[in-house]
Amino acid sequence: MKSGKGNKMKKKSVRLLAAGLSAAMLLTQSLPGVVLGAPTEGQSGLTAFEQEFKNPTDKDAKPFMRWWIAPGRMTQAEIEKEIKAFKDGGYAGVELQCLELAKGCVINDATWNQTMKWILQAGIDNGIQIDCTLGQLWPIASPDIKNPDDEPGRAEQQIFEGSESFTASEGAMVYNADALVLPVEQTGFTANGRKYSLVAITAAKVSGKGYDAKEVYNVLGDNKPEDIQRTGKVTWTAPSSGEWKIFYYYSQASMKKVDATGQYVVDHMSEEGTQVVINNWEKAMAGDEKLKQLYEENGGSVFGDSFELSNGLWTPKMLEEFKRRRGYDLTPYLPATTLVRKNWDMVPANDLGDVGERIREDLYSTMTELMSENHMKALQDWAKTHNMTLRYQAYSSKGPNKFELTHPAQYIDTVEAESYAMSGDTPDAYRQLSGMVHMKGDKVYSAEAAEIGSDDWRETWTKVQTRDGREPYNGFVYYANRLFAGGVNKMVFHGTTYKVTDLTDLKRTVEWPGYSAMAGMGYGNEWDDKTPMWDNVDIVTDYLTCTGYALQQGTADMDLAVYRDIYGKGSVRNEITDLEKAGYTYDYVTPTILDHKNATTGKEDGKTVLAADGPSYKALIIEPMSDGTVPPMPLATARKIVAAANEGLPVVIIGELPSKTSYHPGNTDKPEVADVSATVADENAALADCLKGLEGKTNVKKAADRAGAVEALAELGVMPDAQPETPSGLYYQHRNTSDAELYYIYNAGSKESEQEITLKGEGAPYLLDSWSGEISPIAEYKVNEGSVTIRPHLDVQDAMLVAVAKPGWSSKAVERNVTETDGDAVLYDAWEDVLWRGSMRHFRI
Repeated sequence: MKSGKGNKMKKKSVRLLAAGLSAAMLLTQSLPGVVLGAPTEGQSGLTAFEQEFKNPTDKDAKPFMRWWIAPGRMTQAEIEKEIKAFKDGGYAGVELQCLELAKGCVINDATWNQTMKWILQAGIDNGIQIDCTLGQLWPIASPDIKNPDDEPGRAEQQIFEGSESFTASEGAMVYNADALVLPVEQTGFTANGRKYSLVAITAAKVSGKGYDAKEVYNVLGDNKPEDIQRTGKVTWTAPSSGEWKIFYYYSQASMKKVDATGQYVVDHMSEEGTQVVINNWEKAMAGDEKLKQLYEENGGSVFGDSFELSNGLWTPKMLEEFKRRRGYDLTPYLPATTLVRKNWDMVPANDLGDVGERIREDLYSTMTELMSENHMKALQDWAKTHNMTLRYQAYSSKGPNKFELTHPAQYIDTVEAESYAMSGDTPDAYRQLSGMVHMKGDKVYSAEAAEIGSDDWRETWTKVQTRDGREPYNGFVYYANRLFAGGVNKMVFHGTTYKVTDLTDLKRTVEWPGYSAMAGMGYGNEWDDKTPMWDNVDIVTDYLTCTGYALQQGTADMDLAVYRDIYGKGSVRNEITDLEKAGYTYDYVTPTILDHKNATTGKEDGKTVLAADGPSYKALIIEPMSDGTVPPMPLATARKIVAAANEGLPVVIIGELPSKTSYHPGNTDKPEVADVSATVADENAALADCLKGLEGKTNVKKAADRAGAVEALAELGVMPDAQPETPSGLYYQHRNTSDAELYYIYNAGSKESEQEITLKGEGAPYLLDSWSGEISPIAEYKVNEGSVTIRPHLDVQDAMLVAVAKPGWSSKAVERNVTETDGDAVLYDAWEDVLWRGSMRHFRI
């Protein structure tokens, strides 16, 4: 692939490095049988695909490196040296993050910008793309926010609750207060010396251990909160006698800082919060034309890391935006939105029953939409004005923040997942975002790779040495393969630190083999020449590049769409399931994905599919979440599913159908309804009535679990594109191009696999060796109608790439093949002589 290492040495290194992984990808050890005459090479040499696979040039396919930089401590010479090393190591780009390393500067000031010019120029000179984190680290904060109390809308805000009880009785129906009730200090609210704003005062009638959702009121009526806050006097007449709770709500700046910088976190839901970030960048570029020119010539991405935001988020226009989007006033229902911590979970502080659940769903929808439009879309639009794109991890890696994942992904040019935040080694976790990536038709789905906790300085390419003497567990290539299995096709290493020599004011002193920004926190390895792994880095980056390149070709071709509706991340399958064991690939699809313009039914091979020009799902699965919870379903989504079934899309229902909508009826076509709680039952009834449209259809089946779903799909004639002879621990990814079907096959099981696998596609099968860049015809296979059958061997944790390609895709024209043998090996020799070992039962020319 790259010059500088002899091919024999490289092959030897691969075998040592992968501990048998490459052996499963070498044809002589992958497919039993016979030696055939060498395939004919085309007159024009390698095809375009073969050339690019052998010597990839596409930056999108090559891995990037997260690079922890140290503005104020860096030199131009060292920058140039390290960026050239990234190039030589097989990387196509770096992602800049700073952490605690800046000295005497902040993002986009003069010292910082001089460092950026050095980095950008070195990147341009070496063909290395520079991606810049929007803040110095995460979540996004700005040095331009000086006092958050004075800047609502720019700095992150929270909402706080105070309350007191009131007994209404005959002759004492009026609640009077001469002073506002403030939240208790333990909630994080601070009255002493801090500014805060009264948002609302509401009343809820006590009912049992909770509150009656039909008896909730806006105490202030037409009075403005700011007027009541000024006077401190509250008067309200209860509509009925009984026990009441009076709730006071206040907004206040969270004062959340990014610890390493002391900068305040911006409001991620407001236009003003995003604009303060944009203005900071614009000010830097406006003051330095050369800097602006370099950013635009570099043409990289601005990057948003996962957002660890505060609990109880608020934004100044929340009530206004909520009413405009949801069709009713949130104010009287605010008690339903307060959460308190119970053990490891956040639970409602005030029980308003089913109505309260709907209120929270509507609040989370509003929060998600505000972040998507005011933050993601605004940043994406701004980035384009400087020849840049937006790459973003649009989720929280920890905490109970309730943003839906797929909605903001609509406004991100490169959607990114990560190993740590999304369960580490569970391929199913990456499907939480793959559905939107595939529905949009994005070429790249990237991941912050292998930053698993407590592996600092101990992770190698193949193993992680444990501290306590336990057996080593799997290393980087293991995590990369599982990311590929979940749909990811580009790796961003986490990461490596600029070689800091000036340690002034740093919390940690340098230790051999060098200062590490993240190892001190227990996350991630150093993947540069601080460790001996760098000696073999190009072998691994070649593998990642070739695999990524193949998985970025054409479009994703998925078997199934699996419905889910959840805020935040989670509820994924930690182990391989019966669907996957049977060979099926799938994405999770949400109401947002099903509402996408590309989510329409069409025809493929004469059968109805969803998103025919994209992932072409052959069936829709409706099932409980992994914890057994039946997901809610918007009525509009149900109508779309029934319409698709009416057009012939196969549907399999596992367990119970959804019985609840996920919103208040004010969010449908009835915005005039005032008492929304009175119509929740009606909305559920409408959902049930709609889903009855699935009954009695020959293309709709029911199953008890995923094992039953496999049988139901077979009855419907929905077979996986990659079909193993028997259920196994193999994962698949499938890409479709005009002249080839490309398959990634990964053995996640505990046993080696050697069995027949039937792959959809016309033509001949080829083995794509990602370690060497070689593409070789597979000698033993059977041709079926619309598919071929091969018999690969995969050791535990091995992966391989196979193409089923039409004539002309490869320069090696296949003229003859073996369909069955008991020989020891099947391969093509270099002299076109037919040789074999063992007895040959069948040979086809």
